[in-house]
Amino acid sequence: MVRHKLNLIISLIVGILIFVATIGYFGPESLRHIYDNLNPIYLIPFLILIAITFLINALRMQVILKAYKQKASFLTVLKQNIA
Repeated sequence: MVRHKLNLIISLIVGILIFVATIGYFGPESLRHIYDNLNPIYLIPFLILIAITFLINALRMQVILKAYKQKASFLTVLKQNIA
């Protein structure tokens, strides 16, 4: 458990350092430029594809669970897949 927490802390620190280095290299105005040019219409296909991916993965897990003679509702498997 301690090792898991240590790995999580190290991963967060590395991620934050990479983010800060990227912002330092490109500058904060580049983020503002990206957000200004972001077209929200691309969000809709992205969300649809992500939802389809989660549903397909949940169906796959249902098949695997049935092979092991384990019962779980589709909603439970979907929640676990998303989490």
